Amino acid sequence: MYPEDGETRETLIQNADKAMYYTKRNGKNNYQFYTSDLDILLPRKFDLFEKLVQGVAKMRG
Repeated sequence: MYPEDGETRETLIQNADKAMYYTKRNGKNNYQFYTSDLDILLPRKFDLFEKLVQGVAKMRG
């Protein structure tokens, strides 16, 4: 949710993805809002995703 969970489009997408992957790991038919606890539970897995998002953003100008 803007601006609590991120002020840029890239940060919001990254944090939404963290919540999505956490939910997928814990069963279907569920949902999860992003919290900073997910940064601890899902470490480093999103470094590559973040780099991809930044690369796409640079390509778009």
